[in-house]
This record gives sequence, structure tokens and C-alpha cells, in this order.
Amino acid sequence: MSAFYIMIGVSMAIAFVFLGAFIWSVRKGHYDDDYTPSVRILMDDVKPGDTLTEQIPALASGKVLATSFASKTRKPKTKLP
Repeated sequence: MSAFYIMIGVSMAIAFVFLGAFIWSVRKGHYDDDYTPSVRILMDDVKPGDTLTEQIPALASGKVLATSFASKTRKPKTKLP
């Protein structure tokens, strides 16, 4: 039973070491994004009036099928008299 207490203590110590390392790395700026702001100017802006084919050039060129899996699996609607 004393082995369980030792294992719990050691695992808690290791967990606190990793938590401390994570907090230290966040404070030092290791997770800051330095790349995206430099390439954001190269990205196209999406205007509110643009259609989907204007936003995604692959759709306009016909390389992507516009049908979805759900539309293929639905049963056709029947009209009631």
C-alpha cells in the first residue's frame, strides 16, 4: 500500500514539473505566432457579395464535385395528389 503513496507522489511531482514548464514557455512567448502576420497580406480577402465559386477557384474550374453525399442518399420526394 505504501508503494501507491509513493507512485501518487512521484506522478504529482512530474505533473507539476510539466505544468511549470508549460507556464514558463507561454510566458516566454514560445507559442506566439510570428509567421501568420507576415503572410496575411498575401491572402485574398473575401467580400460579402462574393459567390462561393469566386471564393474557391477549384469550384469554378470544375475540379470539385458540387454534390454532397447526403444528396445522393436521400430518397426522391413524391408529390401527393
